[in-house]
Amino acid sequence: MNKENGIKRLNRLSVKAKEYRDENTQVVKLSQAIEVIELIDQLDEPKEIVMPKEFDDWYQGFKGKWKEKSAKHAAIVNVNKVGFGYSLEDEWDQRVGTGKVKEYDNLGSFVFLNKELCTRAILNGYEVEKQKKYRIKSGSNYVWFNLDGAFRGSTKNNAILTQERLDKLPFDVKKAVDSGIIILEEVSE
Repeated sequence: MNKENGIKRLNRLSVKAKEYRDENTQVVKLSQAIEVIELIDQLDEPKEIVMPKEFDDWYQGFKGKWKEKSAKHAAIVNVNKVGFGYSLEDEWDQRVGTGKVKEYDNLGSFVFLNKELCTRAILNGYEVEKQKKYRIKSGSNYVWFNLDGAFRGSTKNNAILTQERLDKLPFDVKKAVDSGIIILEEVSE
């Protein structure tokens, strides 16, 4: 049910209430109050917005520098000026997506293509996208790779990595998987 239909039904209820008068008025009012509550429960509520972790990291920078209201205003201004001769900037007015930080390379494009979504997320709140998690298996054993490329044996539960950590490994994970050296198992939560 959308809000317009809900408002129409509430208006019909109020007309019925004016027309119907008898000794059971209290019962009628109670049943109408219950129906009103049920209608309100059915009204469309905005769906929870899910944003990428990179967006959250970027927005948290604003929240760390300014108070909540100022952080929201600064982030919204930043989001909405992208594409009008401006690049996405961080809380220190530094350009984001210069290639120095890999995860921000696509953030400017994401914001440019989703300005309304980003603005609503900042205003109404959002949930951070859950990152996929993986286990690395070599042969029949689970392994853990340090960021220098060294590895050690691991138990199944201690071998869980995020995509972010996989991207930081000093070798091409896709090539290692394609060659059969390692196997990536997606972890379901």
